[in-house]
Amino acid sequence: IELRDFDRVYSKVKGPAVVIMNHQSTIGDVFTMSYSWPPRGVVMMKKSLEFIPFFNTTSWMCNSIFVERFKKTDPMRAVDTCVDKMTKKNLKLWVFPEGTRNRHGGMLPFKKGAFNIAIKAQAPIIPMVTSDYRPFYSKPRKYFHFGGEIITQIMDPIETKGLTLDDAPKLAEEVREKMLKIYETMKSLLVALLGAFVIAVLAAPAPPPQGGQQPTQGQQGGNQRPPPPPQGGQQPGQGQQGGQQPTQGQQGGNQQRPPPPPQGGQQPGQGQQGGNQQRPPPPSQV
Repeated sequence: IELRDFDRVYSKVKGPAVVIMNHQSTIGDVFTMSYSWPPRGVVMMKKSLEFIPFFNTTSWMCNSIFVERFKKTDPMRAVDTCVDKMTKKNLKLWVFPEGTRNRHGGMLPFKKGAFNIAIKAQAPIIPMVTSDYRPFYSKPRKYFHFGGEIITQIMDPIETKGLTLDDAPKLAEEVREKMLKIYETMKSLLVALLGAFVIAVLAAPAPPPQGGQQPTQGQQGGNQRPPPPPQGGQQPGQGQQGGQQPTQGQQGGNQQRPPPPPQGGQQPGQGQQGGNQQRPPPPSQV
């Protein structure tokens, strides 16, 4: 992991701040955070992670702040909780503004939560950008190559003094654009360092989602043979697809012969025609 401008940036920020970083993977982000952990840093996590065994114990020891992200009754309660703890304990609050992991490159749109916290606390925002993990790790494609390269760039602090909560959406978009420029620069650098392999990995499309669903009709593979057509040139009717037995009158060549016609010279009725039927007996002598 190559860490850039850590001392230069954090030497400028002595008070509380909001640290934001792009969120690609739990494994990769843990390594990155261990190398770039700020002084008096804590992480804001969603409430559901508080109940995961062993992980929650480690999080409590690190003074992590658990918040309910989807609280409809009082959506600003989580913001107020973070602001209160930041200002009282002089903390650097670590937030992933995308809100979820993004394993397919680039950055998802930023949520407003981290920016609402920074504005309400009048604390600076410290953006951090990590390079793409896909050259050495991808969970969807199921590979991990040891010796991968991660570049972490700590950007200059962005002040929020004088801003209001109404400025949060615009601020989030501006910060995201700045971080994306750094991200693309890192991608070009990795391509120059690692060559054609990185180009192929970054250009590969995302794999389809794993759903385990059975293919629908028309999506079956080419190794399945269609059912044989019924005898007599008739097309199979509805309900005979998928291995169901054909109806009476559509049986194959092993069917029984139809019964002989009645005496008296009557013509055979419908359903008694066919090349294998017996000839009718001659008419009786008068």
